[in-house]
Amino acid sequence: MSIVPMLIDHCSPTLASLKCGSLFSIRPEDMAYTMREARALSDELAPKGLAIRVIDVGDGRALCYLYRPCQLCRMLACEKEAAFLTEQGYPYLTVEDAVDLLCARLSQGGAFPHEIGLFLGYPIDDPFGKGVRFLNRSTPRTIFLTKDEYDEFLQKALADRNDLAMRVTRELFIFSCETGLRFSDVLDLKWTHLKKDSKGVTYISKIQCKTKELVEIPLMSKWPKVLLAKYRNVSTGENVFPRLSNGCINRKLKMLAEKAGIGKCLSFHVARHTFASHLANAGVPLYIVAKLLGDKSLDMVHRVYTNTERTELTEAMKKLSA
Repeated sequence: MSIVPMLIDHCSPTLASLKCGSLFSIRPEDMAYTMREARALSDELAPKGLAIRVIDVGDGRALCYLYRPCQLCRMLACEKEAAFLTEQGYPYLTVEDAVDLLCARLSQGGAFPHEIGLFLGYPIDDPFGKGVRFLNRSTPRTIFLTKDEYDEFLQKALADRNDLAMRVTRELFIFSCETGLRFSDVLDLKWTHLKKDSKGVTYISKIQCKTKELVEIPLMSKWPKVLLAKYRNVSTGENVFPRLSNGCINRKLKMLAEKAGIGKCLSFHVARHTFASHLANAGVPLYIVAKLLGDKSLDMVHRVYTNTERTELTEAMKKLSA
């Protein structure tokens, strides 16, 4: 199914400049092709003041967003709308940054974020409006890469030679898939967070940015060791990895997904879920997975198994690297 006919059927108000944005959902036969089509179509529509993005994928469907960047910018910059976005955790810089963050929130699954109505031009006091009720999701979705998809990513999602940001994004994403660290913790990772136990095993020991709880992750697989060795040779500061903006990261992840032929919106939530899924599929007990993730949503599991030894965590990570 092509995107173009759907624009006419579902996006006429935005095409006619009556709204700043419209959503529609399609079920394509080839998700990777649909994402490439959306990028090509967005380039074609840009001179007409329009842009189109695939902002979420799941359950065999793609959620597409057609919008007018200039019109959306004016709306989101209004005093009430800007204050509302700030309350919702949007460090608003540009329209593209705002849309990138919306994509990241959609990738977490669950109900649609409350602020999505603003991106469709609905009033601040009715941010959902009637037009998006049919899109509500009643149950959360957890998106992750299967073993085969992750292998495809490693083999085919290669950065362009002169695109430093894409190369760094790829490496940060891989590091998150291999350690389960959140995006904020990957960027915050310092050389002082790397320790060695009595057997010489290197492990990460840091206070998580989000939960303020300690997490310890033995590094047993190849990729974390390779990446740490690489950045040890080029790093001049206390942080292991260079910093990139959320907007830049999300744009590069979309490009990498296309290169690998993966029909999923990649994010660091996906990387973290991938880590957990691969551990679970390797037979690692749930409480060990929770401990490695530092997941406070499993408080009961943490209380029961609070005395887990680091040796158990090391054995779990060996299964992941097998």
